[in-house]
Amino acid sequence: MSGLELIGIGMSVAGGVFQATTAMAQAEQKAKIARYNQQIAERNKDIAEAQGEADAEDKRRENARQLGTIRAVYGSSGLEMSGSPLDVLTDTATEQGLEVQKIRYKGALRGMGYSDKAAQYGMEADYAPTEGMQGVVSSIFKTGSSILGSPTLRSRF
Repeated sequence: MSGLELIGIGMSVAGGVFQATTAMAQAEQKAKIARYNQQIAERNKDIAEAQGEADAEDKRRENARQLGTIRAVYGSSGLEMSGSPLDVLTDTATEQGLEVQKIRYKGALRGMGYSDKAAQYGMEADYAPTEGMQGVVSSIFKTGSSILGSPTLRSRF
């Protein structure tokens, strides 16, 4: 084998090693990004749930004020808190309680969406090293194929 042929084979091997190293570095970077995105999604989940609870608490306070106003209006008009006025008050309180539950539920759903996204990012981060190894193995096979398929080596066999 001539010196130029050996240099060509050496360059092919060096190129393969570089590709393999690059594949692993990319996989590590991809895993870091996915872990960071996972942390953000988990934080957003907590924020969405807390925001839902805060919104529900605000609605509960608003509802209490409305019920107080209704009671005051009934009291100032001389109506007793029995029969139809009590039924209206009970229905209003029930509807308001349902509104509060809807607000909490929406916050929980937003939180679940972020939780699912966090899990997805976690899986991406877990898979990244495997993907990197696949890149390394692919690079090794390409380099070996390139070397073995070179015209110089084929003519020797």
